[in-house]
Amino acid sequence: MNFQFIGPQGTKRFRPGGRVTGCYHSFGEFSLDRPLLIAEGWATAMTLHEATGLPVAAAMNAGNLRSVAESLRARYPSIAIIVCADNDHSTTGNPGVTKGKDAASAVGGICIWPEFAAGDPGSDFNDAVLSGAKVVL
Repeated sequence: MNFQFIGPQGTKRFRPGGRVTGCYHSFGEFSLDRPLLIAEGWATAMTLHEATGLPVAAAMNAGNLRSVAESLRARYPSIAIIVCADNDHSTTGNPGVTKGKDAASAVGGICIWPEFAAGDPGSDFNDAVLSGAKVVL
């Protein structure tokens, strides 16, 4: 469907003309008897999968969380969905949490996010784990 270029400064760009909406990268096997986690980025999704053993879908950006959640809800109507939002606490309007809550609400799921102290540059579960925190769901 698409792939993402990550530049030396961390800028992320998808291949022009490639599909993004509703697409995701999966970690683990989806199963109706275990919750399905949806994360914003690839590293966060991998961190969550490694920490919990649960299946995770990486939406690749906050704007795609709802589309991925809706796509997965349509495919797995009874699966428990947990949207693991980025906590963009340093950004006006906190788009990660805002879009995460919207995605979870749209599919009857729940939204969680990591907490960071004021001034901490972290924003996602990967950052939290790299800072020594443990992922607890």
